[in-house]
Amino acid sequence: MKKHYQFLAKPTSLLQDAQNELMEIGLEDLYVIQEVNKEQWLLGGTASKTLPEILKHLELSSIEPEIDWAEQSALFSPYFSEGKIRVPLSEFSSIDKKLLLEPGAGFGDLSHPTTRLTLKNLSEHVKDAYVLDIGCGSGVLSIGASLMGSLFVSGIDIDPAALLHAEINKTLNSLDDVEFSMTPSTHLDNESQWVALMNMTFLEQKMAWGSLKGYHRNISTLIVSGILTEQRDAYLTWSFQNEWKLVTESEEEGWISFVFISSFKG
Repeated sequence: MKKHYQFLAKPTSLLQDAQNELMEIGLEDLYVIQEVNKEQWLLGGTASKTLPEILKHLELSSIEPEIDWAEQSALFSPYFSEGKIRVPLSEFSSIDKKLLLEPGAGFGDLSHPTTRLTLKNLSEHVKDAYVLDIGCGSGVLSIGASLMGSLFVSGIDIDPAALLHAEINKTLNSLDDVEFSMTPSTHLDNESQWVALMNMTFLEQKMAWGSLKGYHRNISTLIVSGILTEQRDAYLTWSFQNEWKLVTESEEEGWISFVFISSFKG
């Protein structure tokens, strides 16, 4: 069985030397992601053999068994067929397009109601808009926003495996107006207002929103989900503190999605 390896490049080593070393020892599906602080590189991939843990240019971060994502999607995703997750956007909007996903590590295979709730809210708000997808996972919402007519989408996540999965899905859908990384893309127009998407737990949203203080003034609309019905009052209290005005609310299987307008002035 394949295992997934993740490494940190040593500060004293060149990125190219680290990549070459991983290829020499037999790492496959190699990916490289720049860390948030811009001073460190994450490198990872898979291998069917045991790789050395002590390397010249890299430090081993983690080793995990490779999951059969196609099998997981076949079991849980309602849109899985012929090896892909095939999402007809007409079920969530007036857009007659199909969104394609490879089974993978990123959250968002449409098996969870929060993804479906958020997709339903996209079409009214993302057309001709700049979009920041916070905690993008598989990239499903970023890709959905692009297919629904957004100007540019920046999907961010702290999980390198999710970002790799999102990149694969971006290519699968032949998109060039979407970018995935650990920090918001410089291609977002800082002079414009953005639509922000957050499909995460309440605690994760608090942490993510707090880490993006420098971008709050750019965000005019928020489409959020991942909130349990019993958390509704607490979440609305927090949203009021953030100077968000509630526009719409929807619920499915005990989960809530909100749309807010931000009145934050900085």
